[in-house]
Amino acid sequence: MIRAPSSVSLYLIRHAEALKNLEGIHGGGDQRLTPNGVEQAHRLAHFLLQRVGFTSELSTITHQPEGRSEQTARIIGGFTLSRICLVPELEGVGMGIIGGLPPQVLAKQYTEIANGMELWRASKGAIPRPKVPGAEPMINFADRVLRGLKLSIDSTGQSHSIAIVATTSTLVMLKHLLRNDGMFDRPSYEFGEVPLGSLSEWRITNEEPPAESMSTVIPE
Repeated sequence: MIRAPSSVSLYLIRHAEALKNLEGIHGGGDQRLTPNGVEQAHRLAHFLLQRVGFTSELSTITHQPEGRSEQTARIIGGFTLSRICLVPELEGVGMGIIGGLPPQVLAKQYTEIANGMELWRASKGAIPRPKVPGAEPMINFADRVLRGLKLSIDSTGQSHSIAIVATTSTLVMLKHLLRNDGMFDRPSYEFGEVPLGSLSEWRITNEEPPAESMSTVIPE
């Protein structure tokens, strides 16, 4: 189960645009935010301040251990004056031998895997993810991300609001676990892209299962 000692607003945020996103690399790549990404992060900060009252004394931001998420979290935290925490357990799913490869290299060196990944993404996870040597099993990924979520909730202390800044694989898993109250249900798991700079809000209490109350892409 996913519970909090007192009612907490949880905001799941996909990091802002980075150079890596323009490169189309699975893991690795240039983590620096683009100028557009910096603007996206600023818009996220203003949204949290103006629309949901994400203020310094009442908020915590956690992020996974990679540059895009940390930079986005720090830009938002610079506006909201929130406490910022690294949670290693929130790292994106391990991609094994294909991690960090540019698309053209992936397609040339591991053609079958590359084609399988495209089919898996197109099916939103309805078909099994292709086997990749060294890749992290999904059940292990789910267990790790659940630990990261609970550590993030525990890190809030007396905070009433928490934001988690992460990549698509982590956010998709977080939403799946929240919908299933902490259980990884493989048949219902669906992979889908999460827009850059988007945000969803969940309410976590000490009595009821988590509930989503808002999902939005911050407008230009």
